[in-house]
Amino acid sequence: MTDQIESDQASELETQKPHKKRSDDYKIDRETAEADFDRMIDAMDIDLEIEGLDDEDKQNIVQSRHQIVRAVRRGHLEINDKGEPIYTPQHGERNEPLHFKQAGGDALMAMDFRKKGHDVKKMYSAMATITRTNVATFSNMRMPDLKICMALTNLFLG
Repeated sequence: MTDQIESDQASELETQKPHKKRSDDYKIDRETAEADFDRMIDAMDIDLEIEGLDDEDKQNIVQSRHQIVRAVRRGHLEINDKGEPIYTPQHGERNEPLHFKQAGGDALMAMDFRKKGHDVKKMYSAMATITRTNVATFSNMRMPDLKICMALTNLFLG
């Protein structure tokens, strides 16, 4: 399953790379980061079976995986011994680590309380529930950090 995602990811990302990161920008090697990603997926019981998904959903999984592995390699995202991700924002004023817990019914309920069509508010509500913080944490976050948090949340809710 993850082999198929890895091969899809490699081919998709080769065509998307606007620039290449220098290897000294990374604190953790790719193999270790990918192993951490797989450990998180197993611990959080996330189903990454892509068979039967449309192209957009497949691309979202590939992109989320890429963003998460890259954040681990840079040392901004750590997977603890329980397989839970802990992300430390790198941009803006807030740099306190965000501990992502396995999503439950409370995350879905938080999204349900938002009006139809308010997708960003729904996503922020879910992220706040999963991290045990508040919506303002994410509304005040800079986009590079927000992308990592959204990638994690999308996988958790997927």
